[in-house]
Amino acid sequence: MSQPPSGTPPPGRPLSEKTRLAGERIIAALAAKGANNPVCPMCHQTQFTVGAYTPLFVTTNVNRPSVGGPSYPFVALVCTTCGNTQLINLLTLGLRQEDLDGLAFEELPGAP
Repeated sequence: MSQPPSGTPPPGRPLSEKTRLAGERIIAALAAKGANNPVCPMCHQTQFTVGAYTPLFVTTNVNRPSVGGPSYPFVALVCTTCGNTQLINLLTLGLRQEDLDGLAFEELPGAP
């Protein structure tokens, strides 16, 4: 049976309340879009965790890449079996900046 993504860290590494709330909002938005039973394309397992917030910076000039300019807001969806990582665009998911204001993403659960 597949399980929806979780924000549950390994034992002994509890998430902060802000990080837990951010993960719950993202999981709820995924479920509302029908993505509540993901299957890893690499190992075909069904256990995922919501990882760190990852801005993807964009540029219109390939000869002058920039950091700190316009970006797309992503969050990592990580397979807990093989580590395959998918980036989920929070805007496409329907989340706005105000949905995540005041929340935090800590380091990926299980990271050394």
